[in-house]
Amino acid sequence: MCTNKNSGFTVTELLVVIALIAILASVSVMGYSSWHAKYGLEKATREIYSLLMKARSDAVTTKTPYVVTIGANQVQSGPDANGDNAIDGTPATLSYPNYVINNNGDAAIVFDRRGLVNIPGNNQTINLTSTITGTNPAVDCIVISATRINLGKMTGGACVQR
Repeated sequence: MCTNKNSGFTVTELLVVIALIAILASVSVMGYSSWHAKYGLEKATREIYSLLMKARSDAVTTKTPYVVTIGANQVQSGPDANGDNAIDGTPATLSYPNYVINNNGDAAIVFDRRGLVNIPGNNQTINLTSTITGTNPAVDCIVISATRINLGKMTGGACVQR
């Protein structure tokens, strides 16, 4: 019979393995945090885009103007039955406490009965910024023209449409 009293792991080997696991875990958590912030910003941008498209569609199908109002971290949408460019009734609301919504045009976007928008100038841009630095989302802005709504990416202070 052969017995070996030196089998198993030493304390030093266990400490090295635990240190390696801790390093890998901290790196993956940092990567996850930046990915989560990037994904959240893209998701919020796409949700606002979807709300704008739904308001346009509802304006056409109901033959009623629809208003979309944009605040610092909130977007609301609803019908404007009396033509005063304000939402009548309870609006659909999207709130984003971790993002700042920047709007370079009017606070209210009004889709007429044909789904068109009367925008002074050529386009209106809405872009979202995160309170977390270092995010580089694929989409973070929306360009609204009289007949189109497009997603884009802020590059050099301008929204480049995708």
